[in-house]
Amino acid sequence: PLVGHGHNSISYVGGMSDDNMAKLRATYYGLITEVDDNIGRMVAALKDSGQYDNTLIVVTSDHGDTLGDHWLIGKESYFDAAFHVPLIVRAPGAAWDGGRGTVVESFSENIDVMPTILDLMDLEVPAQCDGYSLAGFLDGGVPAGWRDDTE
Repeated sequence: PLVGHGHNSISYVGGMSDDNMAKLRATYYGLITEVDDNIGRMVAALKDSGQYDNTLIVVTSDHGDTLGDHWLIGKESYFDAAFHVPLIVRAPGAAWDGGRGTVVESFSENIDVMPTILDLMDLEVPAQCDGYSLAGFLDGGVPAGWRDDTE
């Protein structure tokens, strides 16, 4: 059973059996595979229709899940598995070819997604946006003055 399971509490593994934990992880990984498969279908359809080279693709998530790491289940912790989320940006155009496949180690936040999309679409980023465009990373570099662990 899960103990302390609830929206505002930390969920942790009580007497969950190894078999049940394996089923939990298999289900979660199955959901990830479902997303992967459908992104693949989308990319194939974009290529088949000739629109791939003109399409901005952004893949992200709202949070991760500890899946039993540190005896926790869910997102209510400060461990990497819960708060490090994927962010994949594939901008159209040859200008970004030099940075394709680059893994960015610099700090970014979900609030950077909207300014990034607007920037890449050459649209104005509203002043009320707290985030910053990540477009400067897409060529493989790091924008000058980018945030670090002191902010």
